Amino acid sequence: MTEQTKKCSCCKKIKPLSEYYKRGTCSSEVTVRYRSHCKECTSLKSAVRWETNEEFKNRGKNNAYKYNIKKNYGITEEQYLKIYAEQNGLCAICAQKSQSKSGRLALDHCHKTGIVRGLLCTKCNAGIGMLKDDINLLTSAVLYLKRYSNV
Repeated sequence: MTEQTKKCSCCKKIKPLSEYYKRGTCSSEVTVRYRSHCKECTSLKSAVRWETNEEFKNRGKNNAYKYNIKKNYGITEEQYLKIYAEQNGLCAICAQKSQSKSGRLALDHCHKTGIVRGLLCTKCNAGIGMLKDDINLLTSAVLYLKRYSNV
């Protein structure tokens, strides 16, 4: 049996799947997905980023979150903390505290516009993500639950 292969989007070489990191998957996914860059290119890109980006290089474990929310969501830690305070440190959907190891709530954002909507616990963030942020699917789920709530 031959091992499956994939073309790296960085070095353009065709390599076996064992040369790629797996993507983060959710339990509902049947097939395993792999990153677009091979392990070698991923490592090289990380080393270059580490050496050339002072903000990245100088961040400690404490500063990693600050760096990532600014880079990925365009908000500062102060803006995150303001939203956190407005929500009293609770998930905007279920009004529970975060159950994650870090104690942080996830930044929920619109995938089309990138606008931050609020902070959610891991379960609520995953739930609306699984339903593709689709209001029709979410409404359908509510109607479904209402229909069987008295059973």
